[in-house]
Amino acid sequence: MVYLLDMTKQKARIAFRRVLVTLAFLAFSAWAAAYAGQWVLRWRAETLLGEIGSLHANRSTSADIKPLIAKWSKTQKISTNCTAEECQYGVTLTHVLPLPLQGYPDEGVKNFLPRLTNHLGLRSVWVEGGIRVRDGLVTERSFVEDISLPVGVWFERGGAFVPDLLIESAEMSSFSRYYLHPLHPNRAALNLKGPYGLKITFAPDEQTDVRDALMGFRLDCVTRFSPCLQESEILPEGAKLLEETRAFRRAANQTTKTE
Repeated sequence: MVYLLDMTKQKARIAFRRVLVTLAFLAFSAWAAAYAGQWVLRWRAETLLGEIGSLHANRSTSADIKPLIAKWSKTQKISTNCTAEECQYGVTLTHVLPLPLQGYPDEGVKNFLPRLTNHLGLRSVWVEGGIRVRDGLVTERSFVEDISLPVGVWFERGGAFVPDLLIESAEMSSFSRYYLHPLHPNRAALNLKGPYGLKITFAPDEQTDVRDALMGFRLDCVTRFSPCLQESEILPEGAKLLEETRAFRRAANQTTKTE
């Protein structure tokens, strides 16, 4: 009888270990699949960024973008919005975590799974390359990178709800000089959402090295284990321009107050 009990306990332990190993394997497989998906998106985003970077507003033509549109159309839907005068094209790449892993901002929610996910290098990502063509000439090219932030820092920016880092940069033939300061007549930086987010615009006649730097997105934030927490980690030159613009405005406001 004792022998039978020992055998039963041993079989139960073996079965329990097998269950644990199976669960661990399934968890690892799920993580590996999600993380591999982020790498695939990063590689594709790097290709898209290079192709957007090869275009130039007021110089590239509709013939230059046809191969790009044809290539991406084979693997995903391209957003197209055309009128009689112009067409807008958008190539969007996304990697979205399941809702239970994204987290909830409601008070009292512990977000245990999302917090664990943050430590495993997993995050939602949205990338888009945009092109506007008017009368056969490219008039705008843009790139957007949107990276989800860890739930633990959602309310660290002055109490505002900031669940992601959203950075956009665009070369525009219709570049507006409304927000400029004298040092940078051909480029501008703004926040996208109140005191956060980053939007860069620049004119086609900006210097080549500056144009390249303002499109110099760092896509390693897609796959890093330690998450990117600041816009400067994604588009350094854009964040620098925003700080210079803020400093100029503060100085201008101070001068106005003292007059």
